[in-house]
Order: sequence, then structure tokens, then C-alpha cells
Amino acid sequence: MATLNLIDKITEEIDNTKMVVGIFLYLSKSFDLTLSTMIFYGVCGIAKKWFLSYLRNHQHYLQIQGTKSNFLTVKSGVLQGSILGPLLFLLYMNDMVNWSWSLS
Repeated sequence: MATLNLIDKITEEIDNTKMVVGIFLYLSKSFDLTLSTMIFYGVCGIAKKWFLSYLRNHQHYLQIQGTKSNFLTVKSGVLQGSILGPLLFLLYMNDMVNWSWSLS
């Protein structure tokens, strides 16, 4: 809904012969904010601990032609290709309307 509201606002301004120069959305902390949103909606206890574990401090390595790199810690984010990734991103995007920002 937040994205649709944003598109509607841009379209409205263009229809009123106003110029839209640029829109920049900074999403690097999206999953930290998603965790805050889940807590706001009542995710707590074991479920909260599970999501914290899922979203933070993953150990990854790279393997090319049988040679493995050292493990590195990815401090936050969702595992690429995970089933929960799109769902958590939608939760984040739907909460966007509650942020304090303005288009005008």
C-alpha cells in the first residue's frame, strides 16, 4: 500500500504540472526495522529470539572450484533465496506509511 500511495502522489503531482525530480529510498536497514515492526505487532518470546537468530550474524563462505574461503560474518539481513525474505520485505514496505517523511 505504501508503494501505491507513493505512486499516486507522484502521478498527482505530474498531473498538476509539477515536476518530480527524484525519489530515493534507503533500504539497507530494512530488516532491522522489520524486527521492530514484528515486536510492535506482538512477536515476542521464543519467536522473537528465532527471528533475531535468523536475521543476524550469519556465517558465510565462498567456494570456487573446490576452494573455500574463510568464514565471514554477515551482521544483518535475510539469507538470499530464503522463503521468509519476500514476506519480511513486504512487512517492511507495508509499514512504510507509518514513517515520518514527506513528499512535498
